[in-house]
Amino acid sequence: MNRLIIALTIIFVLTGGKNGFSQWEGGNALEYKIPKLTSIPPISTGQPLDVVLAYNWFDQAMRTYQSWTIDSFFNAMQYSDTAKYIADATYRICDDNPITYHLWLMGGGGIPFAYWPRTDPSHANLTFGRRLWTIAHDTARTAYLLSSEIISDIKVIDTFSISNSASHGSYARQIVRVTGHILDEIKGRYIPSCAIDTFYAVHGKTSPQSVYPPSLTSPVRADTGACIQFEYSLGWDRMPNNDVGVSWPLVDSTGTWVKPDSEYIVFLGLVQINSDSNYSYFTVQPLWGGFGSTAGMYPVRGGIVIDPHDDFGIGAPSGLTVDVWKSRLRARIYKLINP
Repeated sequence: MNRLIIALTIIFVLTGGKNGFSQWEGGNALEYKIPKLTSIPPISTGQPLDVVLAYNWFDQAMRTYQSWTIDSFFNAMQYSDTAKYIADATYRICDDNPITYHLWLMGGGGIPFAYWPRTDPSHANLTFGRRLWTIAHDTARTAYLLSSEIISDIKVIDTFSISNSASHGSYARQIVRVTGHILDEIKGRYIPSCAIDTFYAVHGKTSPQSVYPPSLTSPVRADTGACIQFEYSLGWDRMPNNDVGVSWPLVDSTGTWVKPDSEYIVFLGLVQINSDSNYSYFTVQPLWGGFGSTAGMYPVRGGIVIDPHDDFGIGAPSGLTVDVWKSRLRARIYKLINP
């Protein structure tokens, strides 16, 4: 066992809980449930060899090292060739199947005490999540691309919102569920199958129901035309708190940020809500408030991506068409996965 395995393990769990971005303060408009994993590491027939190797490495490291050893290693780590290689492996394994990846991170995939008494994935996630934002020296762009479990160009079909009581806090008082279909999959070869419920009966309206029951889901291919869903709150910050000069709520002069019959490029994460003996419960949210100027939801207007602060350093303020913007984003991703 060597230091590389320790490094691989921690960066691998970076995207686990998304608790650096937010948890709900109450009810939600979208909640999925999915059966927990029955074995770990979650290796299956047909997985690419690099994914199989990564799962085996990470699993071995989790079973071998105490949390203080991992903390010590990454707190001293710089963005060296080793770190770049780890970022490559992390991106590829998440891209292969974000749902399996998420389930594995959540306490060993549902196998009780799978890694006890060694390192818990959620602890490792927190340790490295704090570190990566500073060591890449690229204004958090690498960390954000790794943290985004699903990146897609989508066409929004419809939205609806639910209103929660004041006791839920300002961040969760009005929550919007978005349903769309994929125009172009950038990261995340699988996505959760969409919830089919009374959403379609409240088209474009505010629902009187405060919390929707969990919907059983399964991984489906993120092919062109596939249904995709996520939720966001109108009370969220649109930009990091240290940025000034831009209105922060996710509304504009024409209403809510995400509108039906419109195109967006979205950066999404799976956020754990709860679990029981058989199921894991999660929602899907844009990665908001810690990076960028649009809370992980970039509108496309007249064929141009709205990215006023050039979040990824790709020349966006000049007004890039959606195809050019995505091409330059993919070029940045290519450098990440080919160090």
